[in-house]
Amino acid sequence: MIIYKIAIYDKIKTFRLAVAIAVGAERRWRDRRSHWGSTDWGGTVSTQTLSEVVYDRLRLDIRSGILAPGRPLRMEWLKATYGIGATPLREALSRLSAEHLVTLQGGRGFRVAEISLKEFDELVALREDLEYRALKEALVHGDDAWETNIVACYYSLSKLPWHVVNNDARKQEQREVRHRAFHSAVVAACGSTWLMRLRDQLSAHEERYRRIAMHGGGWSKSVSREVEREHRQIMDAAIERDLDRAWAILQKHRWRTCAAVRSLFADAAPAGEDAVGGFRRAG
Repeated sequence: MIIYKIAIYDKIKTFRLAVAIAVGAERRWRDRRSHWGSTDWGGTVSTQTLSEVVYDRLRLDIRSGILAPGRPLRMEWLKATYGIGATPLREALSRLSAEHLVTLQGGRGFRVAEISLKEFDELVALREDLEYRALKEALVHGDDAWETNIVACYYSLSKLPWHVVNNDARKQEQREVRHRAFHSAVVAACGSTWLMRLRDQLSAHEERYRRIAMHGGGWSKSVSREVEREHRQIMDAAIERDLDRAWAILQKHRWRTCAAVRSLFADAAPAGEDAVGGFRRAG
């Protein structure tokens, strides 16, 4: 009887988790369409092939959680939604499959890759190994240009703190771009193309988990300010070549993401409640 009750409880938690993710994805999808327009390619096609453009769009929608984990990616729906033909879509999906952001299931076609706590823990462990190695090498080999780029990226990021962009989908996306640029700039002098490439791939998956966990929102105002202080501290420690201090701040900085994601899996409580580490569920 006890085992039966536990099984029922686990199924309820899994269902509520799936609903929470789906509701958050639907809200982000509406925001995306209202702010960007689903078939507005603008001037991007002149400098990129169609497959590259739709690859970037799909990758962004998966990373941001707009396309929810497990969602089928049927060709007719993709053609209508993204306003592009089947050939560039197939090319884009093949690239995303190689990055494990989408999966191909026999005759059932493509779907967005599922998420799991086990996978997230593996991502975190591997990312830590690569990040530490990249940081260590960057602090040894960084030059004046490297320092200047870190300062410039920090300044750009500081103009869009989380508590300012929380309710603006376009500004949120701008912040994500600047956030990635800042953290990449800190380790850019590591001297290894492959190390940066692997780090970026793991970072993309980790970002996806974070954005799904936060339901497209951001940190509370007080936590947002602490996050911005940490960015300044990371910059200062890197420029001063203080590896131990830089790594300690980075670990603290990333702890919030880990807490938010683990909370998503551990607690499928209704939306609207605060959880560990300042993680706020969107209402």
